Amino acid sequence: MRDLQRQVVAEMPGRLRSALKAAGSERGLQQLDELEKSFADFQQLLQRKFSTRGMTLGRFLGAAEQVRAGALYKLQMVLDQMQAVESIPADLDAKLKRETPDSEAARLIQERIDHRKEALTSIERLYTDVEASLTRLSEISVRIANVGMGEDEEAQFDAYLNQLQALASQTSALRKET
Repeated sequence: MRDLQRQVVAEMPGRLRSALKAAGSERGLQQLDELEKSFADFQQLLQRKFSTRGMTLGRFLGAAEQVRAGALYKLQMVLDQMQAVESIPADLDAKLKRETPDSEAARLIQERIDHRKEALTSIERLYTDVEASLTRLSEISVRIANVGMGEDEEAQFDAYLNQLQALASQTSALRKET
């Protein structure tokens, strides 16, 4: 099951890249590129810092994979919201002005305007969530890079792993909500 999940996640960036490009989402493309580079750099850092025979590498890598998968899923949700927005004309405000106030037609047009605004707000929130994941991942990367500089490394490992697992848990919670 885990191998299947990894395969699905491994295929997501290519699919997302073409879909984000087709949708004209420069921000999504930039975040996707940064996510993939950050994850690759994080993997290399972990492989340099930890033994491949130990459990620490696997624990950190597993949590980082969950963070990556969650961010990819959020970018997919951006695409879903963008598709929903495409079906709602952007010029409904002008159409609403031509309608009789308090009419059924005006109410329905206003409802679609509200739906469009809601979807646009969701897109912005999802982009911000991806940015937060990138920020936390880079923060943990910097801290792990500093491991071996004389502080209590056992406590550091546990703290960094807990932070990464908390971030992964937040990602998983989002998927359960949707």
